[in-house]
Amino acid sequence: MPNAHVPTLAAPDPIGGAAPARLRLEALARALAASRLPQVGDADHLGADGLPGPVPPTGTTAVGLSPADDGEIEIHLQSLDGDPAVGLRGFVAPDRWQAVGLVGTATARRLPGADDPAGLPEAAWLGRRVAMAALVDRDGTNVQVLAPPDGEAVALGGDEPWVGRVPDALARCLGRPTAPPVGTTARLWTLLWLDVVLGAALAARPPCRLSATDAGDLHPGRALGDAGSDEAGPDGADDVVELTRRLAAGWSWDAVRRAVADDRLAVPGIDAADAAWFDAGSFQRAALEGFPDPHELLADLRASLPALTYHQVLTTAVHALELHDDRRRRDQQTA
Repeated sequence: MPNAHVPTLAAPDPIGGAAPARLRLEALARALAASRLPQVGDADHLGADGLPGPVPPTGTTAVGLSPADDGEIEIHLQSLDGDPAVGLRGFVAPDRWQAVGLVGTATARRLPGADDPAGLPEAAWLGRRVAMAALVDRDGTNVQVLAPPDGEAVALGGDEPWVGRVPDALARCLGRPTAPPVGTTARLWTLLWLDVVLGAALAARPPCRLSATDAGDLHPGRALGDAGSDEAGPDGADDVVELTRRLAAGWSWDAVRRAVADDRLAVPGIDAADAAWFDAGSFQRAALEGFPDPHELLADLRASLPALTYHQVLTTAVHALELHDDRRRRDQQTA
């Protein structure tokens, strides 16, 4: 993340000082969020008096914070295009940096079935543009600030886990571990298989004559044995569900990550360098969210495969996905 702009910010307390990390981080996040208020409302509400250089006015900006020689805080800025969780991949913050984060604007929306974050004035915020800043420090303390163009900003986060692709990316920039993966790799193997079968069906000369046996032979796990072993998996005559069971038992999320990092396995949207940068938990979330919903994959397969092949692939996929769901339910029951 090269430095597009490096202003300084008057620190509420020098980084590493006596003030609680949460309070120092929150004060910095509030100042950074305030710098974006001109993009969501009246510029008169701008409150970052100690921020002499503006955060770039549009899009999402990656932020790094480091101590300046005069006791203030240097702000390292880089504009990001597209998905910020992807834009941050591969970056490792210099040792001098004490925190990293993102600054941008967003529309406040409530997810169906989600609990209201504590302190968030939902009724007044829904559907409105707000400025936001999120910071994570090297101790794992995190804070997210949402600032409307009028009214008080609200700070979220703190010592509670912040899980998702964005906090994963920020943690990995600092070399911090992320939340561990949940469940086995069964879902990933099934999605990889469906994706390869769809690619073969779309590449076939119409009409597609791919059989269920042909589809089974395409499973990317057939060339792999147990993690760390050169022994190949079952051949094309064996049941894909049994192959998935074996792979899920023998290949942990970190083993799959290492295989991608070593170019022994391909996962859409994640190259070898990305896989080497991830840890097991961040890899799982990035890998699974890189696929369409299984229902969408199956709908595309239904339109591309012969009817008999499609129904056999559908039955196999449902049973293979149940392996993942059964393990996840057991994990939740024992948690």
